[in-house]
Amino acid sequence: MQTQPPNSTVDDPGVIARAPVRDHLVDSDNYHQSISKLAEKQFSGESTMEKNVGGMDRIARLVVGVVLLVVALAGFADLLTYEIGPITTMIGSAILAVLGLILVVTGALQQCVLNSLLGIDTSQS
Repeated sequence: MQTQPPNSTVDDPGVIARAPVRDHLVDSDNYHQSISKLAEKQFSGESTMEKNVGGMDRIARLVVGVVLLVVALAGFADLLTYEIGPITTMIGSAILAVLGLILVVTGALQQCVLNSLLGIDTSQS
């Protein structure tokens, strides 16, 4: 395959276009400052994610999460037994514990990755 010089059009699909090299245009001081600020923010414990869980959503997550954790612990302690198809008490308790933990953590931190991906913000309510 041939390489195409920069600033020319690619008409032949067998030719690879090559981007012009612009290393000399990068302002290294600004680049290093921005990297330094980002690292400082991450290591200081400051979160880069915005709060997007609040109001009734937060309360519901905390309450339902705690209830799921209690049911999971009861299942692990054999105080509660149940079977749903092929799911035994131990497997069901493990699933409930994970779901409960996720709900409690997202409610306590007021941050949910799924809400971010879906564009949902309940922190103002």
